[in-house]
Amino acid sequence: MFRAPCDRRRDPQCAAGYHAVFDRAPVGAAARLRDAGCGVGLALRLAADPVAALQDARRVARPCGKVFVMTWGEPGSMEAAALVAALKPLLPPPPAIASGPFALSEPGKLEALVASAGLDLVVVFDVDSPRAYPDLATAQKGLGSSGVAVKAVETSGQDALDATHAAALAPFCQPDGSYRIGASFRVLMARVGD
Repeated sequence: MFRAPCDRRRDPQCAAGYHAVFDRAPVGAAARLRDAGCGVGLALRLAADPVAALQDARRVARPCGKVFVMTWGEPGSMEAAALVAALKPLLPPPPAIASGPFALSEPGKLEALVASAGLDLVVVFDVDSPRAYPDLATAQKGLGSSGVAVKAVETSGQDALDATHAAALAPFCQPDGSYRIGASFRVLMARVGD
């Protein structure tokens, strides 16, 4: 059974990101998600052939529908990239086809990919999506639920993951003991031709 990584109805951070994307996307105030057509992100990064995956998204979207692609923002200007990088030593070597979590974050990469799949670019924009946790235990629990963290536990163990997260989170500890980590996503909206 598919389980969404976050539930925008229950998770305030996810809801904020979801609304930020659709507030910025030129789909009109009355648009509904089903009218948007299709959304891809992690699945695109994991696909052996990302162009074919986008062509499939184009195929299942309504005529003149929209396809959204969301990926991490540029790692050089994003604090959360440090948390992603910290897990690398805990993971097995990536497969030869793996492009990494930031492969599509560089300006022009998403646009080129979407064009090669036969979709018409509408807009690309960045959405700030900082992570905020009230304490270390909550931060570790939240970060530990990601797919890459689960893989790190399988490979290196829970204690190694917790120690790595604690060290990587230390620079983001606020005076009140909470944690705030800057993150952003790059969002592309494309249109399916007639």
